[in-house]
Amino acid sequence: MTDNFKEIGSLFGREGAGAGFVKQTDKESFTYAFAWPEGDTWATLTGYLNLDEQPEEYVRRVLQDGGFRSDWGNPDYDPIGDFKETAGDEYRIPLLKVLLREQLESRYEVANHFSTMNRARVELSAFIQSEGGAPLPEDALGTPEEQGIRAMLIATGEPPREVTLLPDKNGSTLKSLQALVGGNIETFDIAFGEEVSLYVNEEGLFTCPPNRAIFATEEMAKAGYLSQLDYSKVVEMGDFYTVLNGDIVAVGFDPETGESRSLTDGETARVEGYFTVISRPGSGAKAVDDIRHGITPGSYDISVESHDCTSGRNALAADAPARDAPGKDTRTSDRTRSDKKQKDRMPHPIWERHLHKCEKEREVRMMKAEKGSEIITTICEYENSVAMPDNERLTYLDTCGIARLKDGNGNASAQEAYASRCSEYLRFGHEVDLAACGVYSPYDALKVCDTPEIFLKTGFEQRPMLYTQKHLFQALTPKSDYNPHRHGFSIEQVKRFPELLASPVVLANSPTRDDVLLAILLATDAYDTPLIAGIKPDGAGNYGGREVETNMVLSVYSRQNFIRYFALLRDMDAFVFVSGKKIEALEDLSGLPLAGNCSGLDIDRILHRPKCLG
Repeated sequence: MTDNFKEIGSLFGREGAGAGFVKQTDKESFTYAFAWPEGDTWATLTGYLNLDEQPEEYVRRVLQDGGFRSDWGNPDYDPIGDFKETAGDEYRIPLLKVLLREQLESRYEVANHFSTMNRARVELSAFIQSEGGAPLPEDALGTPEEQGIRAMLIATGEPPREVTLLPDKNGSTLKSLQALVGGNIETFDIAFGEEVSLYVNEEGLFTCPPNRAIFATEEMAKAGYLSQLDYSKVVEMGDFYTVLNGDIVAVGFDPETGESRSLTDGETARVEGYFTVISRPGSGAKAVDDIRHGITPGSYDISVESHDCTSGRNALAADAPARDAPGKDTRTSDRTRSDKKQKDRMPHPIWERHLHKCEKEREVRMMKAEKGSEIITTICEYENSVAMPDNERLTYLDTCGIARLKDGNGNASAQEAYASRCSEYLRFGHEVDLAACGVYSPYDALKVCDTPEIFLKTGFEQRPMLYTQKHLFQALTPKSDYNPHRHGFSIEQVKRFPELLASPVVLANSPTRDDVLLAILLATDAYDTPLIAGIKPDGAGNYGGREVETNMVLSVYSRQNFIRYFALLRDMDAFVFVSGKKIEALEDLSGLPLAGNCSGLDIDRILHRPKCLG
């Protein structure tokens, strides 16, 4: 209650959020003020309404559309009178809400929108005070938990703006974050220290356009982050570091509780300044274009700030004060116009050298593949690179340390074909080494292999199967209480992915995603749990400095309670293909009773078309 205004509950939107206030000026006349959350903003609606002035036919239609009674064919039926009789003396407030919602949806009334709940409350309070009411208290539109978290949205091509992350019924803001970035979220929390986190789309590198170039802040320089261009030196404040794709959300973080919180005024000003002066709209696309054409993106040079030398420095510094958003950046570039217009521009030198090296190595191997010694060397090199157990190797070292084939000359054509595959496996292994050492192109995924034949038989198109560096590092990061969702694979296990994907144990539809095919592999993790790869067909990714169509390897992982999950796949009729020999081999390897869940299936045949292919 605020003096002569009565609180009557929310008009519209999420249940329990927002509020409404009304003052009855006479029997059928009202002054109203409502606020409610709408997307990532808050909406307000204020004004005046006289129920007697609403046309009866209009009120009849509104009540009929709302499902009120059913005897509309009777010409003597009085819907307003019936509504009043049913609702009793309290009919006016419900009818007021019904009419306002109808007018709002029909655009007779236009709501105002504000970036935060607090700004909406201030607007509502000012209107109520102008009509003789008392100011609204700070919790008038909900408790702090209901009001949401103060954040900043840095949309692609737009200046940063303040938004509110509204919690769900469980108090989580995850859905709000996912809605803003357009998918699953990934944290980029190195730019502003541990108390400000940036969230982006997890698959943004492949599905979203470049948004902002990230230039090293004081925290990054002190922490010793390496330059992402050549990995040869620690970044200095202002150096180009990387590019974030898709919309970005900045949120405060409490390291003591591990939970998100609202940005402070100082943090809001610093984030706004950073993404206005330093990392400006369009900076990401420009940096990507420079890198693709062999031009090193320029650093942010504070010394050439003509409008406000301190604004750029403050946005990069760790102790940035609260301030207004700075003006337009007028800095110039070290590059000349002739640099931008050069005709025969090449990919980044490191990536160019890597591709050239891989291509030359493959050419050399295959030119000499007809020679037995080269075939043996290639196979042995691959087996060594993945630390293959002795019982699985085709080669051995004789007493002189020379690699030999266990079966002698054997089938020369089969050996040559296997050596050719090993050459491809080694290429992937080399890319894994480059990425693990930090000298792989930061904008490209790794090519695991071309799509294996078994996938083609199910209906997949022939496309390269790519694997992102993010998923590679997740695979290599050890599991712990702090990182329970990491995989803890060895680098030798990762290098076997191409070989394992070529001969999966089982292919099955994902029970949770219609766009993914699961491949159960003939390998286990450190806990003897079988590995699973998720494959998304008909995607897009970056490789070799350009975008290519791909059947993307989303992740390779293991699951707890695998035997129960395997039984679930059988119960859901999810199996697409089952290898009889390999299911027995995986049973021996893992110690799990798997073959029993495959009884009655048509083994070693494609059972049906994968759901992910439509």
